[in-house]
Amino acid sequence: MRTIYKQLLSSMLAISVAVPIIILVIFNVVMTNNIQTTAKKELSSTMTTMEKLVQTSYEEGDSSELLTNLVAALTSTKLSGNTNFYILRNENISFKSDSGFEINDGQIIKISKSKKDIHREKINNYQCYISVVSLDNYEGVKNASMVFVTNTRTGTDNLVNSNVILMIIILICMIVSVVFSVKLSKSISNQIMKACAYANEVGNGIFTNKIEGQSNKEIEDLYKSLNHMAAKLKANDENQKSFYQNISHEFRNPLMSIQGYAEGIESGILSDNVGAASVIRQESIKLNKMVAELLTLSKFDSKMYNVSIEKFNAREIMLDALQRIKGIALKEEIDIDMEIDKQMSINIDEDLFHNVILNITSNCIRYAKKQVFIRGYVMEGKNVIEIYDDGDGTIEKNIPHLFERFYKGEKGNFGLGLAIAKEAMENMNGNITAIPNGESKIPGNYKIKFLLCFS
Repeated sequence: MRTIYKQLLSSMLAISVAVPIIILVIFNVVMTNNIQTTAKKELSSTMTTMEKLVQTSYEEGDSSELLTNLVAALTSTKLSGNTNFYILRNENISFKSDSGFEINDGQIIKISKSKKDIHREKINNYQCYISVVSLDNYEGVKNASMVFVTNTRTGTDNLVNSNVILMIIILICMIVSVVFSVKLSKSISNQIMKACAYANEVGNGIFTNKIEGQSNKEIEDLYKSLNHMAAKLKANDENQKSFYQNISHEFRNPLMSIQGYAEGIESGILSDNVGAASVIRQESIKLNKMVAELLTLSKFDSKMYNVSIEKFNAREIMLDALQRIKGIALKEEIDIDMEIDKQMSINIDEDLFHNVILNITSNCIRYAKKQVFIRGYVMEGKNVIEIYDDGDGTIEKNIPHLFERFYKGEKGNFGLGLAIAKEAMENMNGNITAIPNGESKIPGNYKIKFLLCFS
């Protein structure tokens, strides 16, 4: 497989060679055609002039003196420098003009016998246009004719000189182009190799370096994207390490409790087996819940969750979701106050929506004093469900981290519920935010509103 350097260089060199050759060919074709067209027009013009001279000479003199008068007229008339003119009688040349273009007499005599209209022949390695006009139609003139020969020597010689100059220019341009191509190819290749080396560093877990470059916008954008990728990978790597530490801690505590009580029952140290079994059951439920949450997050991360968006009445689907948490609210003696427009509808995945409401509402029940409030309304074209409680709220610095996995604020618990709620909302093309509700009277503390925005 060829390198980018070789591929760019070969392509640019091919263009540098092909384009000048094409230009040279086109130039020669156009110029040759122009030279021949000009010669043909020149011959036609000369013939017209000669025919008028012949007619004038015939009318002004005796027919027996036509050739003599014609020679005199031609001698005093300036012909084109590219046209030779010959008068022949009895297959002998009686007059020929001097244009500096030598033609063999025998060849002229041979041409005079053709009696052709304007035609082209090669004479002395030059293309020439030839025409033969018979004078036998004039009374008193026999076996006489005129031969016109217009050569392309001047145009052809100029074309040869132009080609020499053009080829020198093309050669200089090609040399400059080759030098430029080599430098440009190396520059692009080196920058891409630099990007590859940086990508290998990132792939090996080295996130401390940054790649920089200002050669052109595309390369600069590539470098910025690589730096952005490295920053995200670094953050993900740190989050993953933190995640493993937190999950290890969360699993270790209940497992230690289960192990301790199980060993106590096994050795007969514990007398209250029912109480021990209750602790084991509760810790097992906690572990099972965490495993279920981790599996849900894993499906979100791997894009394996099959989302099915449907349109639901917001009030009805909310009542259905609250049925699953009503028992917890009654146990904690918390009242859930809901106000949602009966006509409001939302596009959701039913299972994901229930998951979101369960996590958010149970979180509010945990910190509420007496009530949890749920409000549904339309804001700026978006359907919004607002959930908050009458608890003391949290410290302001905790708010940006509420949806992070295993984040633990003051007086809080490690958990994945809010993180799952955020992922679920994003999978339903919505979003969730936490903001102060503006009702807190406790300095430094913020009551939180969870805003769920749906399409």
